[in-house]
Amino acid sequence: MSSEQNERIVRRFYEALNVNDRASIDQIIAEYVAPNVIVHDPVLGDMVGVQGYHRIVHTYLQAFPEQQIIVDKIVVDGDTAAVLHTHIGKNTGPFMGIAPTGKQVKFEGLEMIRLIDGKVVEFWRHDDDAGLMRQLGPVFAMKFAWRMFFGKQPGGQR
Repeated sequence: MSSEQNERIVRRFYEALNVNDRASIDQIIAEYVAPNVIVHDPVLGDMVGVQGYHRIVHTYLQAFPEQQIIVDKIVVDGDTAAVLHTHIGKNTGPFMGIAPTGKQVKFEGLEMIRLIDGKVVEFWRHDDDAGLMRQLGPVFAMKFAWRMFFGKQPGGQR
């Protein structure tokens, strides 16, 4: 596919993620993401298979159920697209096993997507996780860091 076709696909994909409905998002993922997609995530790790992509999307959808993703810029070179975007939402659901804070957040991300025949076959997520943690507050950030390093929250809660 041409760079222009890949840019249209990526733009439609991000616009479709703003529907904030799990069933619709699962349909979008089925339409745009290859079953054997390779997912690279600095927090959740590397994963192979569409379940990994589902995990990322649903982790954020659960924590920020009405978030909006604004595409600020897409740059495409052949089969690879870089997407600069902004997430805006309110933390009203649990995030990474931690209770919601009720705080409004806004953070940027830069993701790279490799496409073959109109499907996402590789995905790199690089959102401003540190900025997100700062906005959610020091208690959230401490619990998150503890969970990442020790696999549980302070006091032994999983």
